[in-house]
Amino acid sequence: MLACVGGEFASRQFHRLTYITQSQTRLNRLHTARRKAEARARGLEGNPIPRGQNREILIDRWSACREAIDEVWLALDERFLARFG
Repeated sequence: MLACVGGEFASRQFHRLTYITQSQTRLNRLHTARRKAEARARGLEGNPIPRGQNREILIDRWSACREAIDEVWLALDERFLARFG
């Protein structure tokens, strides 16, 4: 796939373009994953409401993302307190 930058068509690598996820922090990626899992589990954003085991898997993923987000925040708090505490 070619990208047009400044009227010039070339590859992403030539233009040094990255995907959004390549420049996101771990916390941002976790928030994105949590939002996607929640939307799919609850049937939001045009997603059908899953049934049975599929729903359980999505709810587990949603919960795991929330826990991972909390862990990242705790680690950031600890680093902040160690530095400025």
